[in-house]
Amino acid sequence: MELDMFKADRRIIEVKEMKNAVEQYVYDNRAYLDTYGDRAKYVDEATKEKFLGQLNAAEEWLYNDGQNVSKEDYEAKLNELKIIGQQIDRRY
Repeated sequence: MELDMFKADRRIIEVKEMKNAVEQYVYDNRAYLDTYGDRAKYVDEATKEKFLGQLNAAEEWLYNDGQNVSKEDYEAKLNELKIIGQQIDRRY
């Protein structure tokens, strides 16, 4: 029974860590794309606007529908954001 409680606690911690990772990714990348951010000059305006839209939508999702989802859902959201984010990082 103690092992089951430990596993349940570990799952809760992993979900919270993944949610925090998505949130941190959103905040960091918005700052990077700011006019004075270090990656702003490595992305065209159309891609920047698309990515900022995705970041804002992800933040909205986190605080509404994404409150009580699984670790896998957070991982999927993070991977979705990284499609454009990693392209910008490579150019940087």
